[in-house]
Amino acid sequence: MTDRPGVTWQDTIAAIPDFAIAGVCRTTRTKRVLGLGVFYTLIVVGFSLGFKTWWPLVGFWALTVNRLLGALVGQAPSGAERELIRRSWGIGALFYLLAVMITTLAPIPPFGIDEAAIGAANLPSSGLWVREPYRVVAAAFLYFAARGVSELVGHRWFKGAATGPSRV
Repeated sequence: MTDRPGVTWQDTIAAIPDFAIAGVCRTTRTKRVLGLGVFYTLIVVGFSLGFKTWWPLVGFWALTVNRLLGALVGQAPSGAERELIRRSWGIGALFYLLAVMITTLAPIPPFGIDEAAIGAANLPSSGLWVREPYRVVAAAFLYFAARGVSELVGHRWFKGAATGPSRV
């Protein structure tokens, strides 16, 4: 851990986006964000090739541009709004990892997705989530439900979080 009082693991997770873009001009910030996007694009291309479809690549970049548009072309938020965005990012990463871990390790009921439905999907890949797609449904439910509840309470459970939901 750390010797510095007041710096928690939550603060560290929430600060990760700032490491690459804090205190730099818009051009440098844009280049760094695009560079990170290209790295993630390689992973998405792997999924696209595995499933023989390109919609994940288009979806990834559409969501990435949407998420970053304000920071790249407008003025980056500051103060409490910036802190809420940082905490939201860290919380999103945490909830995603927890949802994936739980639905990978725990027994999950099929939620009505039977062998016929799985076979009809004709997925060209393999793996746990392809064999048992109801785990993806459960992971998505856990992730979005946890994010929604956390946002409703303004992420107050996350130590040192900004108070109240954003009114943007």
